[in-house]
Amino acid sequence: MARQVLDIADELGHGRVLALHEGGYNAYTVPFMALAVIEEMTGIASPVEDPFLPILANAYGQAIKPHQREPIDAARTLLDRFSPRW
Repeated sequence: MARQVLDIADELGHGRVLALHEGGYNAYTVPFMALAVIEEMTGIASPVEDPFLPILANAYGQAIKPHQREPIDAARTLLDRFSPRW
């Protein structure tokens, strides 16, 4: 997902990204997930291996569902409308 965000930022926001991390996640998995995002955003791979990746890679519900497509498309329309001002 981080790669997709960076690609969209390049396309629509001149490469600018704001990253936030709020609480409420699994204390065991979040360090590995945060590291993966940091690695993708910096282009630097660490030697740390995520022991949860094989389990999470096949998790159900990772694809965008039809009901999620509408707000995503609406956001893209807004970005397209305002991007010339950036």
